[in-house]
Amino acid sequence: MIQTRQLAQQMRRDVQELVDMLLSTPNMEQRTVGIGRLDPEIARDFSNVGPMVRASGHARDTRADHPFVGYGSAADGSP
Repeated sequence: MIQTRQLAQQMRRDVQELVDMLLSTPNMEQRTVGIGRLDPEIARDFSNVGPMVRASGHARDTRADHPFVGYGSAADGSP
């Protein structure tokens, strides 16, 4: 039991060290900020749906806009 606890503590320290190293890399922000972002115009032009279109700022939800029996009342959060 003691060895397991010591191993877990060491792993926690090692992981924290790796996270700190990664986050202190000068170009980390440059390589990650804005990645995966979809401009609202592109979302509209390509008729994206789901989380991508909502994350781009559109209030569009295909489940609510074009419902069918399989989704029930998904738009209002009920099952």
